[in-house]
Amino acid sequence: MTDFENIFQGKECGQPGEPAHGRLVSTEILFYPGEEVTYSCHTGYVLAGRDRRVCGEDGTWSGALPSCSKWINP
Repeated sequence: MTDFENIFQGKECGQPGEPAHGRLVSTEILFYPGEEVTYSCHTGYVLAGRDRRVCGEDGTWSGALPSCSKWINP
């Protein structure tokens, strides 16, 4: 087994998604178990949901894709 195969065991998760009016923050292109992504929203929007997701051993992302809602100043 090569070093590459030793590092990346488990299923690749695929793209984790990106919320409307927001952005995915990651330096990766392919995502393997244990790798994490973070989310943020564009100016004027607030994040609803968790700001982090982790690629699981089974090839699925933890939690749900967060959303970005328009900030309404009370």
